[in-house]
Amino acid sequence: MMDHSIRAVRQLLLSHGQRHYGEAVTQLDHAVQAATLARDWGCDDEIALAAFLHDIGHLLEHDGCRSMGGYGAMAHDRLGRDYLLELGFSPRVAHLVAMHVPAKRYLCAADPQYLAQLSPASAATLDYQGGPMTAEEADAFSQLPDLADILQLRRLDEAAKDGGWSLDQVEWIWPLMAGHLANQRAQA
Repeated sequence: MMDHSIRAVRQLLLSHGQRHYGEAVTQLDHAVQAATLARDWGCDDEIALAAFLHDIGHLLEHDGCRSMGGYGAMAHDRLGRDYLLELGFSPRVAHLVAMHVPAKRYLCAADPQYLAQLSPASAATLDYQGGPMTAEEADAFSQLPDLADILQLRRLDEAAKDGGWSLDQVEWIWPLMAGHLANQRAQA
């Protein structure tokens, strides 16, 4: 029997994963490629899960959620975090998901080359997301103890822009997710 949290994630991806968010790829393509890259790059299991789930907030759009001009949900990072915590994912996975937008703002402030290489959709959403961090914000962000993991997730996000992916290509993610969720329940 499939875990209810996994069933909910699968249903969201199957129901809404074909949405585009200003990129040439669908939400499903983006999630599958990000998770696959995380695995191929040797990331730990929670980063791989966060890579797969980082944009799940876009799939949760509802009437009270502001849109970013056709680029998805304004607070998709926080919506995703809250939803993942409700489903029983670890605080670390939820935190990484919540930090992928601030990480973009940080990198845009810290590295002009990063800002210049953003895709057109990512550059357009940057304005909705507050623009590059101020020097004070960037300094505080740079002190986060998990900065390397947060920036790794952001790099996975930026690298996952190719189409042609399917859920069949990440059959490995479901047992990983099941183990993660079972471990979280055992610790509760």
